Amino acid sequence: MAETLVSVIIPCYNAGRFLGETLDSVLRQGHSNLEIIVVDDGSTDGSANVAAKYPTVRCVHQRNAGVAAARNTGLQNSNGAFVIFLDADDRMLPGAVEANLHCLLRQPECAFAFGDVQAIDVNGVPLPHRSACPHHENYHYLSLLYHCYIWTPGAVMYRRSVLEAVSGFDSRVAAAADLDLNLRITRIYPACYCGTTVLEYRMYQGNMNSNYATMLAATVSVMRRQRRWVDGDARHREAYQHGVKFFQAYYGNLLITQLVDCIRHRSNWRMAVSGMLVLARYAPLVPVKRGMRHAPWIGKMARRS
Repeated sequence: MAETLVSVIIPCYNAGRFLGETLDSVLRQGHSNLEIIVVDDGSTDGSANVAAKYPTVRCVHQRNAGVAAARNTGLQNSNGAFVIFLDADDRMLPGAVEANLHCLLRQPECAFAFGDVQAIDVNGVPLPHRSACPHHENYHYLSLLYHCYIWTPGAVMYRRSVLEAVSGFDSRVAAAADLDLNLRITRIYPACYCGTTVLEYRMYQGNMNSNYATMLAATVSVMRRQRRWVDGDARHREAYQHGVKFFQAYYGNLLITQLVDCIRHRSNWRMAVSGMLVLARYAPLVPVKRGMRHAPWIGKMARRS
C-alpha cells in the first residue's frame, strides 16, 4: 500500500540564509511520500532562488501578508491528508515525520500529534532550552491554557480535515496564530504526544519571537479569547489566569528591558512609544511589580494604600 501523503508547508519571509538547511532536513526524512511547499511571503532576499535549487520543492509566491496568511496559502495549495507547518529557519530531526504520523495512525480520534523541541542558536548550536510536555496530562486544552509547551507548529502534524473544520490560522493574531489554532482545536478534539524530539527551533535576535511588543499583544489577545470558555470551570479558570500572567510577565519584562535600552541610548523613540502603549494595554501591572522588586519603597507605599 502506498505511503500516506504528508504536506510540509514552509512559510518564508527573508529567511533565505536558513532555508537550505530547513529543506535539507525535510528531504532527509525517512517517509518517502512528502509534498514540500515553500510559500514566499514577499521576500526580498532571494529566498525563492534558494527554493528553486530543489527540484522536488514547489514554491508559491504571494505579496507579504504575514506568517499566518502564508500558512493558509500553503494549506490551500497542498494535497496531503496530514500537514506540517515548518518555519523557514528551523530544522526537522531525523524520523520526525514518521514519529508524528505513526502516533496519528495509531490514534485516529486525535486531531494532531506533536513532539518535543530542542532550541538552537543562529549557527545551529544547541542551547540549554527544551520544550517540556506535561506527559501526565491527556486533556491538552487545559494544559495549553496553563503553559504553552508546543513552541512552534513545526513540531506538530495536523489532520487536514481538522484544519479545514476550524478554518486554519487566524491572521489577526499572526505572531501567536499557532497557539490560537492549538487552543481552538484542543477545545474540541483530543491530541497526542509522540514522545520524542522532532525539531530544532532556532532562537536569535531578529526572528519574530524577539519582537516583544508584538508577541505580548498577540499572546495575551489569544489567551483573553478563552475567557468565554473557562468561566464555568474552576480548573480551566485557574489555568487561564496562570497562562495570561505567564505571557504578561515573560514578554512584558523583556519589553521593559528593551524600552529602557532605547531610552538610555536615546534611539528608536517611535518603537519606545508604541512599546509603552502595548505594555499599558496588555500588561499594565508588570511595570508596577518590576518597580516593587527594584525599589522596595514602592511596595511599602502600595501596601499602605
